[in-house]
Amino acid sequence: MWEFFLALAKEAARYELTTIAGLVNLLGLHIYERVRERAVQRQRDAEKQAEAIQRVLDETSGVDDSTLDAAKARATTRRSRRGSASGPEARCPGR
Repeated sequence: MWEFFLALAKEAARYELTTIAGLVNLLGLHIYERVRERAVQRQRDAEKQAEAIQRVLDETSGVDDSTLDAAKARATTRRSRRGSASGPEARCPGR
């Protein structure tokens, strides 16, 4: 089979086919290199996201329930001060 491809190739192309790069091009293996590059980039992005999440978790690990309850109370107070006129009902009447 390999001899068939070599017989069909012109003299200038024969050398290219005998090299690894020529064989890679002939077989279309460069596609797998692109797939590998994309997978590596996705892995890097996922690792960065995991590190960011871990930083947030590390920062909040010392927060106790009383601090969380106080934050919830502040949020509820802010919402009640705004009143229903600034809520979603006021922005979308008829819902």
